[in-house]
Amino acid sequence: MTFGIIGISHWQSEVSIREQFYLSEEAKTELYTDILKVSPGVLILDTCNRIEIYAECDPELLIKPLCVAANAEVSFFKKHGYSYKNEGAIDHLFRVGLGLDSQILGDIQIIQQLKKSYQRYEKIAFSGNFHELIQSVFRAHKRTRTETNFASGAASIGYAAAQAASEVFPNMSQVKVLLIGAGKMGKNVSKNLIARGVSELSVINRTYKKAKRLAGHYNISAYTFDELDTQLNRADVIITATGSNNPILNPQHFKNLDGRKLLLIDLSVPRNISRSVKELHDVTLIDMDTIDEVTRKAVDDRKKIVPIVESIIEEEQKNFFAKLKRRELLAPQLEFINEYIDSIAEGELDRIKNKVEREAFEKLEGVTHRIKKKILAFHIQHLEKQLLKDEN
Repeated sequence: MTFGIIGISHWQSEVSIREQFYLSEEAKTELYTDILKVSPGVLILDTCNRIEIYAECDPELLIKPLCVAANAEVSFFKKHGYSYKNEGAIDHLFRVGLGLDSQILGDIQIIQQLKKSYQRYEKIAFSGNFHELIQSVFRAHKRTRTETNFASGAASIGYAAAQAASEVFPNMSQVKVLLIGAGKMGKNVSKNLIARGVSELSVINRTYKKAKRLAGHYNISAYTFDELDTQLNRADVIITATGSNNPILNPQHFKNLDGRKLLLIDLSVPRNISRSVKELHDVTLIDMDTIDEVTRKAVDDRKKIVPIVESIIEEEQKNFFAKLKRRELLAPQLEFINEYIDSIAEGELDRIKNKVEREAFEKLEGVTHRIKKKILAFHIQHLEKQLLKDEN
């Protein structure tokens, strides 16, 4: 199995570099299509801290499609990006999935983002080996949750944002907070703010329906984007977490502070708040490059568990490579079984094709296809167990 990874992440590149590789949904769809021309499997992980492409091919084949999608030069990527191949790539995927490579060590959001990307393209962008690799990562993550305390302690980005706010405003019950963005990050931030005693929390989103849904979930206030200026003038803390490609807040939004202390927290990539806002008096701006400073205690506790997590990764990787080897040895038998099942199914379908209505025949084809898959899966499982027994 040839396996490659390329990426841009917070470890090597600051926000200004990473945001140049921000991809719209349309660009990601086109990127998937381009990569599937050179690889039987592909997964794109796109978060606020990284964009990575995982595929069954040499990583060099992934660089140009990404640069085309992001309208970036290949030389620019090679200066700021990275690549891994085969065992190194597989190890990196495990470390990313389990939170060992996250800005906040052990961040549990990353595995959910990986699962979401996998589920989105599972049916069209994964071979059997790639599928098994991703499942191995998921199993390793589950083991870290059940066998260790690696995910305990509040160290998510949402927690970090709430912690940063409480350090500037110790009495959070008296603070007015405005959240711009009602996605998953907004939901996580809202939960952590409310846990710290915030009672005056408002949310604004370009799609008011989405803001209303989040507001209803946490019993907070929702406003339309037309009311942004009014709500900005009321807030003590403003947190942005949107998918906007360009800054939505700039110095002109904060001309009338009148000595009011204001905290801005930008959790978006590309950034939602212009960097020039930092120059304003009485304004504190925190972005994703500094947010991890407030999570040190939880991270320190997790660092002690890293060796155990790494041993779990090692075990699951060994199991994965052993399974690949067994499948390689069984490939001729499985190919024979698959062809035999196909010949029986096609013969039976041909026999009745002209005897039933088209709609009924199409349903029979679907049922037959599902039965074939289940029979083949049974034989794979049985043969692998027998080979494993013989090895032992």
